Amino acid sequence: MSRESEQRIKYKKQDFLSVLSKVKSLRKACNLCSTSMGQVAKWSRADKWFADELRNAQAEIVMELETIAFDQALGGDTKQLQFLLKSWAPERYAPKAGVNVNVNEKSDIRIAGQDPAKIKGEIADRLLSAIGDMPGGQEIVGHVKDGSSNSAQDVTEVSPSGSGGELEELKKPPVRGHGSSE
Repeated sequence: MSRESEQRIKYKKQDFLSVLSKVKSLRKACNLCSTSMGQVAKWSRADKWFADELRNAQAEIVMELETIAFDQALGGDTKQLQFLLKSWAPERYAPKAGVNVNVNEKSDIRIAGQDPAKIKGEIADRLLSAIGDMPGGQEIVGHVKDGSSNSAQDVTEVSPSGSGGELEELKKPPVRGHGSSE
């Protein structure tokens, strides 16, 4: 490449960086400088100076955006305030990932920070395992696994509030009577 061509490219890079600092958008700077995002990426890979200057320009833009965001948050924008708290102090304000299971009359499973579809199988396996550990649970698990389960009937039969279910038997105190060693 000729010296003149190299000089022209250097000026084009400098112009791009100057425009970027004014318009604050890579795409807008590319359009105004008649270059492409791909060309900017090539320049960044091939020219350490340009890559460093581009990173510096982006860091300054981020600082300006943070200032605007803080001003909005302090001005009463609660969404902006929540966003900044989650970003700046995630250990205190970001949602915690995990699974909370609260079982009562109706099962309530809450999954924080997780896609329910992704962990559906894991939840089902854990519930089947827990059911299998209960008295009579292996029979229910067998019905579920072989597809012969009448789900509503099976749940009613072992419901803690159902009459005659095996869990009802567990709630009753043991009978101590004649012949008991205790």
